[in-house]
Amino acid sequence: MCHFTPTESLIELALGDTYLKDDPAHNDNPLPVELTAFNGASTSAGIKLNWTTQSETDNAGFVLLRNGQEVASHTNTTALKGQGTKSGVTNYTYTDMEAELGLTYTYKLRSVDLSGQTHDYPRTVSVKMTEAVPGKTYNYDLSQNYPNPFNPSTTILYQMKEAGIAKLVVYDVLGREVVSRALQANKGWNEYKFNAASLGSGVYFYRLSVGGQFDKTMKMMLMK
Repeated sequence: MCHFTPTESLIELALGDTYLKDDPAHNDNPLPVELTAFNGASTSAGIKLNWTTQSETDNAGFVLLRNGQEVASHTNTTALKGQGTKSGVTNYTYTDMEAELGLTYTYKLRSVDLSGQTHDYPRTVSVKMTEAVPGKTYNYDLSQNYPNPFNPSTTILYQMKEAGIAKLVVYDVLGREVVSRALQANKGWNEYKFNAASLGSGVYFYRLSVGGQFDKTMKMMLMK
């Protein structure tokens, strides 16, 4: 579940948070909403996003995209409604409560004018979820690598029920071990960048095990 409300003042964020600002000097075709700030931070409630508009013209509201997919819209959340036409500062805040620990998300804003025309803003905010949500439980899991097929590197994503050591082994189609790693992992989702520059094209299998608690194998394709 996500929560979004416009606020009277922009919340000050800690050092290291992302801050992006539109540059009017490089904007030959001004958008109906003048966005002057867009930033985000990981919190124990989820990923918190803030943005500020300097002016709005016929603005029906906003759509927020996470990794290219709609998270929330003014059509289903009253608080996402725009100011119509307004000259002056308006501050917004949104907390993405569905963000998973250990994962990085890229957010983008889209405004919708009163005629239904959409306007995507080129600026994005990327935030890694680093705070555990109180009361939320985590399990062991291994996901499909991406990209797949790949050349020469790919990302292996796995989840840990708690912090500890995970063993990752990669085999070729003959069952020969080609890579073995002991990974110091955090609670939640973790990423391992696998580089296969020294290996030949073909099918490989990657296996993740955590003591006697978890063991899973998946297939990937190296294409050079």
